[in-house]
Amino acid sequence: MKIHNIRLGLATNSSSTHSLIFLPRAEDNDAEGGEFGWNFFTAASLASRKLYVACQLYNNLTRTTTPEIARLVVQKLVGAGDASQVAQLGTEADSAYVDHQSMYDLPRTWDGKAIDMDFARAFTKFFLQDGLVVLGGNDNTDDEHPLASTGETFSLPIPRDSHEDLIARRDTGRGDTAPFWALFNRKTGAKIRFRFEESPAPVEAASTPELVDIKITGACSFGCSYCYQGSTPEGEVPDYNKISRIADALGELKVFEVALGGGEPTLHPSFVDILASFRRHGVVPNFTTRNLSWLLDPKARGPIIENMGAFAFSVDTTGDVRRLVHALETAGLAPDRASVQYVMGAHDRAQMLEVVRAAHAAGLRTTLLGYKRTGRGADVAPSDYSTWIDDIRSLKIRSIGIDTALAAESTEALKAAGVPPYLFHVAEGAFSMYIDAVTSMVGPSSYAPDKMIKVDLKRLGVADTIRDVFQTFGATAS
Repeated sequence: MKIHNIRLGLATNSSSTHSLIFLPRAEDNDAEGGEFGWNFFTAASLASRKLYVACQLYNNLTRTTTPEIARLVVQKLVGAGDASQVAQLGTEADSAYVDHQSMYDLPRTWDGKAIDMDFARAFTKFFLQDGLVVLGGNDNTDDEHPLASTGETFSLPIPRDSHEDLIARRDTGRGDTAPFWALFNRKTGAKIRFRFEESPAPVEAASTPELVDIKITGACSFGCSYCYQGSTPEGEVPDYNKISRIADALGELKVFEVALGGGEPTLHPSFVDILASFRRHGVVPNFTTRNLSWLLDPKARGPIIENMGAFAFSVDTTGDVRRLVHALETAGLAPDRASVQYVMGAHDRAQMLEVVRAAHAAGLRTTLLGYKRTGRGADVAPSDYSTWIDDIRSLKIRSIGIDTALAAESTEALKAAGVPPYLFHVAEGAFSMYIDAVTSMVGPSSYAPDKMIKVDLKRLGVADTIRDVFQTFGATAS
């Protein structure tokens, strides 16, 4: 198994500490009865591992189907006969179980109505391979499993005991030697890419985008001096039908989420319908805004909150942070549904630190954005922010988000600071893309005008067009 990228946020807390290890030879110990709980056990034989994975599968399947159907599916997947303990799962004669805190949450189909059977097959194949051993124990003791010191133990990068809305996408990438899986949590936004199989080839790009940044309006009245879109109150506003066609196409491509922007997206006359359209197609709609009037309006905020994933509020000062906190409290909305977004270089170093400190104190996530020298941003020289990594570290904040632009210009500094490369991206157009619904242009990012391509976003088959154009970005994105 090889993990290629993580976007933090998965709920994986556990008290039982079932782990995996590859050993050339091992014997079962306290595993034959199928009680895979907090006790130390070794599940090494094929029969024990079949029962272990059968319990995992059965528990997940019964969330969406009947016990009888779940047993039949499990028997088909693990290859166990009717006389095995698998046939007794969920009956009075059943004594096999996996402790709930070590129970993997397997992803569901795109519509959320059933377990993703392709993933279930890959999951089963992984557990039944030669040499894999399951070690049982718990984290309430300082003792460790006797076999833990004989090799490197690990766990699959799948959340456990969270019951979240997790989905998966099997992706062949672009010329990779082996397919990979991308898992996405629709509630928390956590995402991870990994392969069950060992492969020397890194995951360089997806075959279809996982995230799409969409400009749904060119109109904005805030007039930020550093606006890289150059938005004005007179900006063009595309109609709902055009954006709805994009939502349909991205749902067909199984895009995990979109980031709606502009202009000021919340002022689009069909904003609620736009959110609902993406949500209806299984795509989580997030957005960036400078506007809080919708959140303070009881009638306006309900439909928006119901359909959105989360939103980012663009700030310049600590006063902006306080306004956001007040609006969230007024609306009764939890801080994890919002985040603070700050453009590096828009103001001096001291102001940036004040904003980050204020957001952290309020329990808000902060994302730092690299300065874009397009639009009005080309006319304003940014303040020096070359020491931002040391500055942030001085605040002793556990985590902070950065966009691809900031990661790309800070790659060597991030490596020197010990940030693992799987925690950030430096290439636009590899896993995400940009669609300008105003001009019908698409590109690897919203700040690469020389790489934009004109497409017909209203015609049938636009999903194929988006996919084909997206696959051309890999070699040129930077």
